[in-house]
Amino acid sequence: MSDRISRIIGSALLLIFGLVLLLYPGSTLLFAGRLIGFILLVAGVASFVSQIGNLKNGTAPAGQIVFAVAMLVLGVIIMSNAAAFTILIQLSLGVVMIVDGITHITSSRFLPGPQQTVLAVMGVISIIFGVIVVFNPFDTAKIFVSVAGAFYIYDGIVGLLESAFSRKA
Repeated sequence: MSDRISRIIGSALLLIFGLVLLLYPGSTLLFAGRLIGFILLVAGVASFVSQIGNLKNGTAPAGQIVFAVAMLVLGVIIMSNAAAFTILIQLSLGVVMIVDGITHITSSRFLPGPQQTVLAVMGVISIIFGVIVVFNPFDTAKIFVSVAGAFYIYDGIVGLLESAFSRKA
């Protein structure tokens, strides 16, 4: 397959992926959560089966079996409640943004003049966005996914245009 055809296919896939993200952000988040849960479930089952085989040989550490069961259980929990998992991720992001903002404000005290002001303002902005994310996690996640979708659409269109207007590779 030629490089140009590969770029066209890749750009078209980016465009389609971007449209899905932009048009169905909530469903995409839930799907991603369920997919992560499924991966953990499969990894837990595979690890558990492997450790049971090692147990028969007397070489399975108890910690590995516990870890396998924990992955399996976590996978089931996430698959059954993907929205809660998505919200937990967003809450974590919001808390990190708030802590980062506080750190910027605290660090700004040690900078001279305008640098101090800029860092303090950036810290306040980070805290504001962090609070918004903490108090409205699922909707902000959908906004993030939609924005990512818009960027993928843009990237797909640019790739298709580059392929269309470039000379044969």
